[in-house]
Amino acid sequence: STLREENRNIVHAVLAWFLYHIVTVGKNPMDIFIDEGWRLLRSGPFSDLLDELGRRARKRGIGVTLITHLPQDLAKNPTSMSMASTALIGRMGPEEAFAFFRSMGVPESEARANAELVSRLPPRVFMASPSGGRGALFPVQVNLPPSWLDFWGKLGNTLGFQKDSA
Repeated sequence: STLREENRNIVHAVLAWFLYHIVTVGKNPMDIFIDEGWRLLRSGPFSDLLDELGRRARKRGIGVTLITHLPQDLAKNPTSMSMASTALIGRMGPEEAFAFFRSMGVPESEARANAELVSRLPPRVFMASPSGGRGALFPVQVNLPPSWLDFWGKLGNTLGFQKDSA
């Protein structure tokens, strides 16, 4: 990040307060998606916040989803991975996938087989795995509503998704 350290700390504090407030005061079930959220919660005074958010969120019917494009980052954070109930694993290279599965404690032969499977996934298909990457894999196809695709298209980004012709 290009933010100076003190500014980054302020942003972290505000975001952490916001998330904590939503989870502790909010009355409606919801899903919270935090892109690269592990960065916010990995160190400093907020390192234990993820655990607290997870506990409180489950009690109130709130789903917390951490998103990363580098699975090894989540694997380095024992708190986030111990709370994981399901991992959605997208296509990645076989060696990167193998390293991810091994970091989750998957036995070598199973990790190699999973890595080969993950490396050949078609677009919009993810492998869902219970236990945060340590369970049996099953495919999940992601279809975004056309209105979302239109929105992202207007921003100049299709995210690699195409509208279905059906």
